[in-house]
Formats: sequence, structure tokens, C-alpha cells
Amino acid sequence: QFPLTDLRRKADRLLGECALAYRQVKQEKESLQEATESVSAALEARTLVQGVAKVTQERAHAKISEVVSRCLQAVFGSDEAYQFRVKFTEKRGKTEAELLLVRDEQELHPLKSTGGGIIDLCSFALRLSALMLSTPRKRRFLALDEPFKCLSKQYRPAVRQLLQSLSRDLSVQMLLVTHSNELMIGSVVELD
Repeated sequence: QFPLTDLRRKADRLLGECALAYRQVKQEKESLQEATESVSAALEARTLVQGVAKVTQERAHAKISEVVSRCLQAVFGSDEAYQFRVKFTEKRGKTEAELLLVRDEQELHPLKSTGGGIIDLCSFALRLSALMLSTPRKRRFLALDEPFKCLSKQYRPAVRQLLQSLSRDLSVQMLLVTHSNELMIGSVVELD
């Protein structure tokens, strides 16, 4: 009789452990299901965010490219035929933007493949683009200190006309500090 009682207790203990193991397995399966659903929702959200980011990048690129290319063509004309492009690439899980100039179907890195005048003009146009894209919309005012200092004299009359047309067309007010008489437009204040 004694060994039967011991076997019964041992069996009851093992049945209890088995029931506990079944409950734990059930809880783990439920946790796994919740985690799977959560990962699925996160992947869906990431895909949605990436889609929105792509559309936003395309719109921003279109606006930026339009302003910068307009400035380049206004100053250098069709002979130079520069176009501006923002090339978006996915690296290390992040989107990176590379600013490029395109001439004769060839991509040029502005800092390595062009002169200071083109860089000055692109820099001005990028500041203007940033102002035009700012949200909430900011007062359209640019303060510029010698923005075209590296630009050859031959292009300054075209820059002058460009500044006048941009100011008028985009309702942008500009304060320009310069030593170049060719760029003095609007209200001029000379300091000694």
C-alpha cells in the first residue's frame, strides 16, 4: 500500500507539472501570435511611411530642382545647359540625398567638378528653395552677404535680372551685401 501512495503522489505531481507546461505553452503561443501581429503591423507601417517619404522626396526634389535649374539657366543660358538633381539613395536604413549637376547627360558633383561661381549660384538657389518649402510658411526674406563673390563679372548682369525676376515672381524680399556695383538693385544704401 505504501508504494502505491507514493506512486499516486508522484503521478499527481507530474500531472500538475504537465498541466502547468500546457498553460505555459498556450501563453507562449498567444505571445508569439501577438508578436507576429505586432511585427506585421510595424512592417506595414514602415512600408506606408516609406511610400509617404518617397512622394515627399519627389515633390521636394521637383520644387528644389525647378528653382535651382531656373537660376542656372537664367545666368548661364542654354550654352552651359546645367540641370540640378537630387539623387536619393537608401543606405544603412536611412535615406541620403546627393546634390548633383547634370550637363550633357553627365552627373557632376558640384564641389568637385564645377567652379566657384556655379557653387555660389547653386548655394543661393538652395537657400531660396528652402525658404519656399518651409512649413509653416515663413516670411519670404533672404539676407545674403556676398552671395556671388566667385561669379565672373560677365554673368553679373544676368544675376541682377534673375534677382529682380525672383523677387517679383516669388514675392521674395532680399537684403544683399555686396561690393559689386552690377548687383546693386532696389533701395541701395552705401556705407563707407
